[in-house]
Amino acid sequence: MPLDQDSAIPLYHQLFLQLRDEILSGSHQSGALLPSDGELERRFAVSRITVRRALDELRQLGLVRREHGRGTRVMPLQPAGKPVFGSVDDLIESNLAMGVDSEVDLLSFDYVPADDRIAGKLKLPHAAIVQRAARVRRTGRTPFAHLTTYVPEDIGRRFGKEELSSVPIVVLIEQNGARIEYADQTISAQAADEELAALLDVHPLEALIRLERTLYSAGDVPVEHLVAFYRPDVRNLRMIFHRNPPERRGA
Repeated sequence: MPLDQDSAIPLYHQLFLQLRDEILSGSHQSGALLPSDGELERRFAVSRITVRRALDELRQLGLVRREHGRGTRVMPLQPAGKPVFGSVDDLIESNLAMGVDSEVDLLSFDYVPADDRIAGKLKLPHAAIVQRAARVRRTGRTPFAHLTTYVPEDIGRRFGKEELSSVPIVVLIEQNGARIEYADQTISAQAADEELAALLDVHPLEALIRLERTLYSAGDVPVEHLVAFYRPDVRNLRMIFHRNPPERRGA
């Protein structure tokens, strides 16, 4: 993605955000060298000092290491913490509740070839067709979440954009024959870029809650991948933990 020369966000920070996202998405593998400073200058049409400031921000986050005479090496990502287990029924119930107390604006709905990352998440061949939908959820006129979902084509063709505009996708997937057995979800934080800032009515670089989730049916078959951003000042993520899972209590 090219940098926006007219943006209020400094070029070095735009470059930092782009490279950070490429590293976190796996486009640059752990232990590999990033493109040289000169290659980054040409690719993004920026100065050497802009490249070095962006790389320094990456270094401060522990994402890269500058090696004299070699270049900039990607550091191993910190492993995710131990998983927290919950109920799929609770997940479906919370999605139903969100559908009741909020409205949705469908921004896009189409069928596209999956890139390597999404294909990997859904265990599909390279460039397999997936349903991709982007929407904003809001309470009244206040947007609080931006959601992008990816669904394998064989499931996605069973419902259309009209249903997706009114029914939570978790419910649609189950209504169309794919019983959800479990979900693998990660929560982190990310600064809003200009597009997200405009859609969620926040300032650029404001912190958002980032949630990434894959739903699986029986046999560890992925049926949906979600990338979501939430405004923490409007919507937070509440979790209730039991000493024993509800289905095991009283057994």
